[in-house]
Amino acid sequence: MASPQVENGHTKIANEIIEALCKIRIPGEANQVLWAVIRKTYGWGKKEEYISYSQISQLTGLSRGHVWRAVQKLLAMNLIEKNGDKYINKYKFNKDYESWILPEKKPKVSPKKEQVSPKKEQVSPKMGTGVPKNGDKSVPKNGDHKRKEIKNNKNIYAENSIEFQLSLFTIQKIKKNFPKIQFSPAKIKKSCEVMDKLMRLDKYKPEQIKAIVDWVTQDDFWKENFQSPLKLRRTDKDGVKFIDRFWGIMKQRGIVQEKIDYESIWNSLSDDEKNRIREEVLNEMKKKDIYRYELYMRYKSGEELYDYELKDMWS
Repeated sequence: MASPQVENGHTKIANEIIEALCKIRIPGEANQVLWAVIRKTYGWGKKEEYISYSQISQLTGLSRGHVWRAVQKLLAMNLIEKNGDKYINKYKFNKDYESWILPEKKPKVSPKKEQVSPKKEQVSPKMGTGVPKNGDKSVPKNGDHKRKEIKNNKNIYAENSIEFQLSLFTIQKIKKNFPKIQFSPAKIKKSCEVMDKLMRLDKYKPEQIKAIVDWVTQDDFWKENFQSPLKLRRTDKDGVKFIDRFWGIMKQRGIVQEKIDYESIWNSLSDDEKNRIREEVLNEMKKKDIYRYELYMRYKSGEELYDYELKDMWS
């Protein structure tokens, strides 16, 4: 029989946090990963810690793919924060429960059962009800509600989409400066639409948007005047979009660096130089991160990797 004792180790966590967690619903896998992060941080008396997917997988019994999916869910809910370098990520539990982004509760509406008399079921196809005898399944005249359902599903952004991730990044940066600002699901959707237009119409790359948001939320002047992602596409008194203005200031101050054409440099090298560089990179990778080295060797041998493994390998 198990007999855990506090003397053998315990996690120090405020009752207020536990009570806040009791009031929200966290999906099963995400809940497991959340407590794994708490164990690896608060359990060792730390606020944040470098945690690999392998460590979380060992604690939870989940596969690395499920761990990655759960981490994305927790980031989307703003329950954890992620930082780190190119080898391993540093995770932190967000104890500011007022900043958690929770899914909007949908009211339960019991469907009304329509009682149709036998006479109403036998309606001629000319009236637009039912499917014609020839099997034509086109929408009947009285089926306008189906068209409305399709229209309402337009512009719904998945949590793993680049628009949603950019919105989440921007919202987290804003909330660090303005903790009391709340972002409802409707506001998050509008933010996603802004990110979509910035990339599709204004031709900004995701890394450029991220760099601009990172700068504007830290600048001594602009961080006090940037409270919504929607401001990026709004215009100033001269009719200039704020994102263009921010990007121009960053260029003037030398914050934006010229992109180096590594492809041209690589192509100019001889085959012997390329092979030497490959060996050096692989040796360095093997020393610092055996996991990424193994992924690369599997990839090189022709083995098909999961999306999250490819992301880990090239990150």
